[in-house]
Amino acid sequence: MTAVERMRGELRRHLRLVLAANRWSLQEAARRSGVGESTLQRIANGENTSVDTFVRFADGLGYEVHITLLRKP
Repeated sequence: MTAVERMRGELRRHLRLVLAANRWSLQEAARRSGVGESTLQRIANGENTSVDTFVRFADGLGYEVHITLLRKP
Protein backbone atom coordinates (compact mmCIF):
# COMPACT_ATOMS: atom_id res chain seq x y z
CA MET A 1 0.00 0.00 0.00
CA THR A 2 1.35 3.41 -0.92
CA ALA A 3 1.48 6.43 1.36
CA VAL A 4 -1.27 8.07 -0.71
CA GLU A 5 -3.50 5.02 -0.32
CA ARG A 6 -2.92 5.04 3.44
CA MET A 7 -3.83 8.74 3.62
CA ARG A 8 -7.02 8.18 1.63
CA GLY A 9 -7.88 5.35 4.02
CA GLU A 10 -7.36 7.64 7.00
CA LEU A 11 -9.59 10.33 5.48
CA ARG A 12 -12.26 7.70 4.80
CA ARG A 13 -11.96 6.38 8.37
CA HIS A 14 -12.31 9.86 9.88
CA LEU A 15 -15.28 10.68 7.67
CA ARG A 16 -17.03 7.52 8.85
CA LEU A 17 -16.21 8.31 12.49
CA VAL A 18 -17.72 11.80 12.18
CA LEU A 19 -20.83 10.43 10.48
CA ALA A 20 -21.30 7.69 13.08
CA ALA A 21 -20.60 9.93 16.09
CA ASN A 22 -23.23 12.41 14.95
CA ARG A 23 -25.62 9.91 13.36
CA TRP A 24 -25.51 11.85 10.10
CA SER A 25 -25.98 10.64 6.56
CA LEU A 26 -23.58 11.84 3.88
CA GLN A 27 -26.35 14.16 2.71
CA GLU A 28 -26.72 15.72 6.16
CA ALA A 29 -22.95 16.09 6.61
CA ALA A 30 -22.74 17.73 3.18
CA ARG A 31 -25.49 20.18 4.06
CA ARG A 32 -23.92 21.06 7.40
CA SER A 33 -20.34 21.34 6.12
CA GLY A 34 -20.94 23.05 2.78
CA VAL A 35 -18.98 20.33 0.97
CA GLY A 36 -20.86 18.58 -1.83
CA GLU A 37 -22.39 15.18 -1.20
CA SER A 38 -20.62 13.75 -4.26
CA THR A 39 -17.30 14.95 -2.84
CA LEU A 40 -18.00 13.26 0.48
CA GLN A 41 -18.99 10.11 -1.40
CA ARG A 42 -15.59 10.14 -3.14
CA ILE A 43 -13.86 10.42 0.25
CA ALA A 44 -16.05 7.60 1.60
CA ASN A 45 -14.96 5.48 -1.38
CA GLY A 46 -11.28 6.19 -0.74
CA GLU A 47 -10.93 8.31 -3.87
CA ASN A 48 -8.82 11.41 -4.30
CA THR A 49 -9.68 14.68 -2.58
CA SER A 50 -7.66 17.76 -1.71
CA VAL A 51 -6.50 18.60 1.77
CA ASP A 52 -8.33 21.91 1.37
CA THR A 53 -11.62 20.11 0.81
CA PHE A 54 -11.19 17.82 3.79
CA VAL A 55 -10.24 20.74 6.04
CA ARG A 56 -13.29 22.68 4.81
CA PHE A 57 -15.47 19.65 5.60
CA ALA A 58 -14.00 19.29 9.10
CA ASP A 59 -14.11 23.01 9.84
CA GLY A 60 -17.71 23.27 8.69
CA LEU A 61 -18.65 20.62 11.23
CA GLY A 62 -16.62 22.07 14.10
CA TYR A 63 -13.60 19.75 13.86
CA GLU A 64 -9.90 20.49 13.43
CA VAL A 65 -7.49 18.58 11.22
CA HIS A 66 -4.00 17.84 12.52
CA ILE A 67 -1.35 16.29 10.32
CA THR A 68 1.76 14.62 11.68
CA LEU A 69 4.81 14.15 9.50
CA LEU A 70 6.90 11.19 10.60
CA ARG A 71 10.29 10.08 9.33
CA LYS A 72 10.27 6.61 7.79
CA PRO A 73 12.14 3.98 9.82
